Amino acid sequence: MGRRARTLAATIVVALGSMAVVGGTAHAAGTGGAPGGTFTATCVSGPISETRTFTATGHAPDSVAPGATFSVGTNVSYPVFANATAGVANYRAVGADLPESRVVVPGGAPEIAGPLTLTATAPAGSAAEVVLDSFGAGLLVGGHLAQELCTPDHTLVVARVGIGVPLVSIGDAAVVEGGAGTRALEFAVSLSRGATTPVTVAFDTEDGSATAGPDYVAQSGSVTFQPGLVSALATIKVRVRGDSTVEPKENLRVRLHDPVGAVLGRGVGTGRIIDDDPEHGVRLSVGDGSVVEGARGTRSARFTVSLSAPATQRVTFHFSASDGTAVSPGDYHPASYDGFINPGQTSVTWPVEVIPNRVADGNRQFAVQLTAVTGAAVGRANGVGTIIDDD
Repeated sequence: MGRRARTLAATIVVALGSMAVVGGTAHAAGTGGAPGGTFTATCVSGPISETRTFTATGHAPDSVAPGATFSVGTNVSYPVFANATAGVANYRAVGADLPESRVVVPGGAPEIAGPLTLTATAPAGSAAEVVLDSFGAGLLVGGHLAQELCTPDHTLVVARVGIGVPLVSIGDAAVVEGGAGTRALEFAVSLSRGATTPVTVAFDTEDGSATAGPDYVAQSGSVTFQPGLVSALATIKVRVRGDSTVEPKENLRVRLHDPVGAVLGRGVGTGRIIDDDPEHGVRLSVGDGSVVEGARGTRSARFTVSLSAPATQRVTFHFSASDGTAVSPGDYHPASYDGFINPGQTSVTWPVEVIPNRVADGNRQFAVQLTAVTGAAVGRANGVGTIIDDD
């Protein structure tokens, strides 16, 4: 505590075969979260009103040409009661024509799922969005129609499609805090496909339960992808301050905004700061990693292996990945490395390469493990890698 909060400004430029960090300027905060996901809705049936939690998804192409007709697969996790006449989800479009805005399923359906057909009307360089307005079901009771209608508690975009441009997205990150110094949360920023013109997107850090200054170094700046990249990937590094205070896990956010040459896909990444202070001595731990899957090329989830204090001797370990809902070699490449941290150092980063596809198969996870550790006690031996689906 007692440190003055300051903001680090950086511009990250990604070109063929290189990445550099140079000086930059700060940008104002903007908007842009991940389309779909878990949300709350107010459901009303006659005099009864209650708040419930649902999940909505939209599977769409990452980009289409201006004026193109395209399809979006939709799904709302609303179980339609068995004696209902129908279950209905109502949508609207921004930047596109949507002639038929309803998805209708029969009574007893486990969810409300079906396709929508749209025609892009927004100009090149902008986005078309599909918004879930309401959903519910109706049935006849004693000759009268009874209806339950649910309305999301915020504007819920379930799909976002670039018009002639790719999507730019950010993943999540995690790092073990450590007892002194700083170490980096590494957020992967990626394009859904190669760009034909330069792509720039601004970013800012935001407080969650972690506070800029005492817990991490605030940062603003921009990422620029040069054209000609088949697989574009940059890393935003946010420095986390170590301490010896026992405290709960903390988090912060990195928000993308104001893209040029692309539109926002997943616009907010969450960084988790994992406390490791209860044990004594120098401890070796591994954080979590994530990356947006993409449809082509290669990209990697990155995992920070770190010590709670600078090493006084060489620390060695074995790093490996194993299947969860993600399976190697279909979802990610096998990973098995012998690693080390030299005296005076605190961390090293290991990549696990994921395999892009065009299949809407949801987020998948795999595990990473530290074994055969010498020169330090084991803190957090297991981490989680998340492949974020964007199909």
